[in-house]
Amino acid sequence: MKAEEDYVIRFKESLVTSTKEFIKNILRKVYENYKMKIKVKSSCNLILKADGYREYFEGNYQLLQYERVRTCLRKNEPMKLILTEIPKNYRDRRFPPIFKMPQEVPPAN
Repeated sequence: MKAEEDYVIRFKESLVTSTKEFIKNILRKVYENYKMKIKVKSSCNLILKADGYREYFEGNYQLLQYERVRTCLRKNEPMKLILTEIPKNYRDRRFPPIFKMPQEVPPAN
């Protein structure tokens, strides 16, 4: 049986690459390395989840637009992402959770 590390794929992706394109690149690399084609359920889409966080990457947003990417860049840390499935109608189910940053409160005088 293979260890989890045997299934890790490392990337150096451009920060202006969209999440959608990045997921396509991951699928290509999986096929290239393991000759395995990932099939997604017809009722689901692929999405990236930041390992250890409740943050999800999807759509045509550039990687640099995500807070977790910018945090890892500031700290000079590698980022761990998990490719996972979500239901196509996930917005109806409020998944993934969407967090809004609170407005900055001016300092008290």
